[in-house]
Amino acid sequence: MQREKEWHIYRFYPKYEYQLDEVVRQVVMPLASDLTGEVHYYYYLRRQDHYGHHIMAGFQLCDEGAERLRFRIRHDCNLLLHAMEEEKPRRRRRQKPSENKVEQQPAVRPYKREPVFGENPSAGIVWPDLLLKRSTDLAFFIIENEFLGGTDRSAAVTLLMHQAIRSGLCSTDAAIRFLEKYSMHCIQNCADPDLMESLNRAVAMNEQEFRSQWTRSLNNVHLLRTIRPFIEELTSVRHQVEEQLIPSPPFEEFLFHYLHDTNNRLGICHEEEAYISKLLHKSLEKSSKYA
Repeated sequence: MQREKEWHIYRFYPKYEYQLDEVVRQVVMPLASDLTGEVHYYYYLRRQDHYGHHIMAGFQLCDEGAERLRFRIRHDCNLLLHAMEEEKPRRRRRQKPSENKVEQQPAVRPYKREPVFGENPSAGIVWPDLLLKRSTDLAFFIIENEFLGGTDRSAAVTLLMHQAIRSGLCSTDAAIRFLEKYSMHCIQNCADPDLMESLNRAVAMNEQEFRSQWTRSLNNVHLLRTIRPFIEELTSVRHQVEEQLIPSPPFEEFLFHYLHDTNNRLGICHEEEAYISKLLHKSLEKSSKYA
């Protein structure tokens, strides 16, 4: 009788924080791609602990697949982390320069505790495995597409948030309330007393430019098609949550935490999340075109 697949988790530490995107591109994406047929589900998150900033990646594998994964990580991934170029990549629009220039020791460390990967214990939320994979695949695509000169990831996140909110919140008023709560949560996590005022000024200054860019995003058929499987899975989860097939809080809370985790995969900081949600909020208030 074949044993059930289990999560195998590793933490990948580059030399500098700004190399986390390269860890995703050079380490996590190839592992997920090359183990196709063995990896049923996978995902990653950006984290920080006492060793430093890192990518924590999980792969759901049988014992044989897990041994092959360990062999590759032991022989290839450590070398990749040490060999990464130190030249800083081009910064994204609205991305603040990293204040953390401290070197850390490149390393791969297994995650030895027994995490419940399908859950967010603090929120009492259970993530379906397929939704984790959809979110991760979408993050892979957006990061790689941006590196190749495609859509800026901030624009992709804006479209993703808009489409996800539309899939689960029935009215414009509900969407506006959701975005208000979302931006406030992000601002509170920044612990900057002046952030609210500076974001309001930035939104007022850039609202017109945002509307033009947003119209282009809504007409980006390729990006919409890429986001569609994620939205369809999210819609399916909404029905399961509402019918209590998944033991989770109301869908609005589920959506809040899930969008936040997806933005984490993309390296969108709290300040940028707050800025995007405020711009979306403003657009929904002023025009039914974006609702």
